[in-house]
Amino acid sequence: MRKYVKKTNRGEIPKDIWMLAIKAIVENGMNISQAAREYNVPPKSLSRNVKKYCSHQDSLSEVPEHDTFSIGYAKPKQIFTDEEEGALEEYLKKAGDIYFGLTPNGVKKLAFEFGTRRGIAIPAGWMKNQQAGSDWFTSYLSRHPSLSLRKPEATSMARMSSFNPHNVGVFFDNLIKVLSQLILALDQSGTWTRQA
Repeated sequence: MRKYVKKTNRGEIPKDIWMLAIKAIVENGMNISQAAREYNVPPKSLSRNVKKYCSHQDSLSEVPEHDTFSIGYAKPKQIFTDEEEGALEEYLKKAGDIYFGLTPNGVKKLAFEFGTRRGIAIPAGWMKNQQAGSDWFTSYLSRHPSLSLRKPEATSMARMSSFNPHNVGVFFDNLIKVLSQLILALDQSGTWTRQA
């Protein structure tokens, strides 16, 4: 259900049409069913929005601005602002670049910590689990498609045992020898001279 696709066009009537229908009823005294037919809106929803409109304004002469009067169902609230989500994305990319990529659970815990430290109102489920929810994580990834978070692969035992101080020292000793031989060869051929 996280990627639900609407199958009808219900709830897609523009706000301007609703406002025209509501004003026709409130200001011009038009009948609800007549206004519903004229503006092609559902009569039940129109009745509900007229009541909401009337309770919203102090008097009939004061018409509320479009921005202050909302029509329809409330959209799901985004927890972080776009700037905060951008900062979180930048941190995750930087952590991945230095080979400290976070797992999905690590990102959820980071988001919870980020929200609590910034004093953002977070859902009760986050407080209970001490991490962000799966729905938030899924929608966060859909808003930031450049992120790729998954469970990191385990390093093989052979690679882990080879990366020790002795082997690293041998590698750099060999590198110094090769570079010294290269510099000496270039000096002798006269194509390159070292500067003092």
